[in-house]
Amino acid sequence: MRAMGDWPRKGIPAEPLAWLMRVARNTLISNFRRERPQLVEPALLDRIQVEPSVAIDDPRAASVINWGLARLRRAHAELLEDFYFADKSVRDIARERGLSERAVEGRLRRAREKLKRKIERLSPRAVTPARESDGGTNHVVRRT
Repeated sequence: MRAMGDWPRKGIPAEPLAWLMRVARNTLISNFRRERPQLVEPALLDRIQVEPSVAIDDPRAASVINWGLARLRRAHAELLEDFYFADKSVRDIARERGLSERAVEGRLRRAREKLKRKIERLSPRAVTPARESDGGTNHVVRRT
């Protein structure tokens, strides 16, 4: 729909397929930023932490991972996507980005940690019941 609106006014871009893919990706990211998945069972979170590529076969895991990736800096998200979903090796990523393999490994480690922290907020373990001091009403409080 965006192409039908933009292209007649602005002209067809030099790389129409690349333009469509980028617009689709950005639209999905915007959608995931607005929506918050339901709390996720701990077993699924544990599977995701061990091997993020589980999202390829599990739609629930894909939803959680995409939600988390949409909240990361683009550089971190793209690095994780290249490694886990595009099956690029550390060597290939390093060559493409002009980095050392050690630098890529460090960036992957930091990106995984950031993704883990984002996703852990969806865990039932991250919420604890608390009592309000004025009347004992139960409320859910998120640990940060």
